[in-house]
Amino acid sequence: MNVIDWLVSLDPAIASMTRRDLLEESEIRNEWNQSLAEKPGIVSRILSCVDSTTKMWGGGIYSPKYKSTHYTLMDLTFLGIDPTDVHYQEGIHLVSNAMWPPLGLVRKNHYQDMCVSAMMLGMLAYGHSLSPKVNELVDYLIKGQMADGGFNCLWQKVPRPNSSSLHTTLSVLEAIDKYIRCGYLYRMNEVFALIQPAVEFVLTKRMFRSVRTGNIIHPDMLAWRFPSGWKYSIIRCLDCFQSLDIPYDSRMEEAIHYLVEHADEYGRLPAIAPHPGQYHFRYESTKGPSAFNTLRLCRIVKKYRPNVWNHWISKGIKQ
Repeated sequence: MNVIDWLVSLDPAIASMTRRDLLEESEIRNEWNQSLAEKPGIVSRILSCVDSTTKMWGGGIYSPKYKSTHYTLMDLTFLGIDPTDVHYQEGIHLVSNAMWPPLGLVRKNHYQDMCVSAMMLGMLAYGHSLSPKVNELVDYLIKGQMADGGFNCLWQKVPRPNSSSLHTTLSVLEAIDKYIRCGYLYRMNEVFALIQPAVEFVLTKRMFRSVRTGNIIHPDMLAWRFPSGWKYSIIRCLDCFQSLDIPYDSRMEEAIHYLVEHADEYGRLPAIAPHPGQYHFRYESTKGPSAFNTLRLCRIVKKYRPNVWNHWISKGIKQ
C-alpha cells in the first residue's frame, strides 16, 4: 500500500478526488460524482446538517464561521460534491441572492468585499449557474485588480488601500480556476489576463514572506489547516497553482520544501487542528495523518516535484 492506495481506502470524497487527480480516472467522474452524496462519508454527513425549511446550514448565510451556509458550500466544493446536488444548488443561489445585490452595492458607497465576491463566483461557477450574477461578479473581479497585480478585499474603500492581500488574491485565483474549468466564456480573455499578474504578486512574496523585511508574514500561512475558510496558506495556494497549471518558479521552492519536509516518509502530512470556530463536526482526527492535506500535498508534489512523487508512490506504507 502506497500513499495513493492509502488515500483511496479512506472517505469516499478523498477516494474520489484521488482517483480523479492522482490516478487521472476522469472517465469515471460522473459515476462517483452522482453517488457521492449517498455514500456514508463526510459529504453525506454535511448534507444531513442542512435545515430542510430554511435551506441553510448553521443557521446563517455567512456566519457563524465556519458552519454557515457560505462556508459549508465552500467545503462541499472542495470535496467534489456533485454540482447538480439539489442542496448545493439551493445553497449557492441562496447565498448569492443574499450577498450579491445589484452590481454588488451592499449599501451606499460600499460594495461587497472582493474576497467574498470571489468565493461566491467560485461556487456559482462550480455549480454551472446561469444566473446573471455570474457575469456581474466577473465584471467586478476584472474591475478590482490592483496596480501590484493582486486583489484587496476592501479595494473600494476610501481612502483606497495601497497594496493587495494574499488572502483575497488567492480567493480570486481559485474562483478563476473554477470559472475556466466549468466552461464559461464571458470576458474570458480578460479573465485569463488577471492570472499572471496575480500569481506574480504572490511570488514576489516567495509565497509567505514580506517583500520589505523578508520575515514570515504570519505563521498561519505555513499551516495546512482544513477547512481553509477564507485564510491564505501555502498549501492552499500551491494547490491552486497546480490546478491552474502555473509553471514551476524558483520562488515557490521554499514553500514546497517546507511542506515536503513536514510529510512522513510516505508523503503524508500530520493532521493539525482547524482554524478556531464552529463546525458541524470534526472532519478528521488530529491524531495521525491528515487525508485532506495529504491529498493536497500529493497534487502539488506530482506537479512540481516529480522525483519526490515517484519516490512516494514506490514506497509501501508499513502497517
